[in-house]
Amino acid sequence: MKKILILSLSFLTFMSYAQDEPQVIIVREGKSSKSKQKKAVEERNVENYDAFKFDPLRMGIGEINFSWEHRIAEKVSFEVEFGPTISQLKYFNNVNFIHSGDTEVGSMMGFLASGGIRYYPTQDLFAMNKLYISPRVKYRQYNSSYNNDLISTESIGFKKEVLFSFMIGTQRWYTDNFAFDYYAGLTLGSLNQRQYFMEEIYDGTTGTFSQKWREDNYRAARFTLSIGMKVTIGN
Repeated sequence: MKKILILSLSFLTFMSYAQDEPQVIIVREGKSSKSKQKKAVEERNVENYDAFKFDPLRMGIGEINFSWEHRIAEKVSFEVEFGPTISQLKYFNNVNFIHSGDTEVGSMMGFLASGGIRYYPTQDLFAMNKLYISPRVKYRQYNSSYNNDLISTESIGFKKEVLFSFMIGTQRWYTDNFAFDYYAGLTLGSLNQRQYFMEEIYDGTTGTFSQKWREDNYRAARFTLSIGMKVTIGN
């Protein structure tokens, strides 16, 4: 009986000590936690009212394209584009050498201007964040000079375009002030182009030739697809 009492007291003492021991809980960070953190970064909701942009890819077609976007409502903004154009781009220093009687088509400055409304449909995000759709109208003009060593005067040609576009894109902010604006769109427009060619006229009385410019006008409708990316600074 005495042994049983001693064993019982020893067991109770051990249990009391075990209950007083501190417990250490280890929490392991799994893939779900990392994905939540990544999602939190991706769901950046920047409350900017102005953004200034530059489209470097448009330089390939002779546009120096700047734009300004301004937020006017919770889900709506407007954007305007502006800048000069440069005609007759020569890639890889591809210079045309002019010989006697040839016409030289020279590069000149033109301009572009456009305006559009943007709607951002994503729930719980302010305008200027993520997905947007945008109708836009644009005017673009390229100018070129025409010279010939057999004609004393210079003529100026042009290419004028009025373009109506429907754009879809996403504007992703990587900090509160820096973003990339990716877009794609369909464009329908009109083209009005004027070129000049040298024309020789024979004078039967004197038996000589004279030269003058012949104007050639061309009008057409255009349908194009476009993609691009704008570097964006916001505040």
